[in-house]
Amino acid sequence: MSNTTPQNGVFINGKAQVIEMLKYMDETEKSRILQLIRIKNPTLAEELSQEILTFESLDKIDIQLLRKVCSNIRPEILGIALNSMNQNFQRSILSKIDRNFAGEAFKTMQANLNSEQIRRAQSKILSIISQVTLKHRTGIN
Repeated sequence: MSNTTPQNGVFINGKAQVIEMLKYMDETEKSRILQLIRIKNPTLAEELSQEILTFESLDKIDIQLLRKVCSNIRPEILGIALNSMNQNFQRSILSKIDRNFAGEAFKTMQANLNSEQIRRAQSKILSIISQVTLKHRTGIN
């Protein structure tokens, strides 16, 4: 989706522009656009989906997907990842998952953690979301 024109040396990174636009769309519109792209180019749609995924979007994913993600991580990882988030976000996530798992995650949330630990835990969870989502779309269990 990149393009250069030899006449004026302009470089247009269309993929980056699409990612930026998708970040500002509501979930319904974002989903509709990605579905349309997926028809023509499934690989690009998957790349875009992963690029626009943020830790804050964890609150917007399907409860079943959230539970699958939690089954692939230790509760401490979730607790570390939630450490710096606002209380409403933390409550929302913890209320959707297994009570014992949430309790263990909550204990870890109380720890004094540095931003690098939190960033790594959030990245790990985003990676798991991408893997689980890809398995779901391709029908792999």
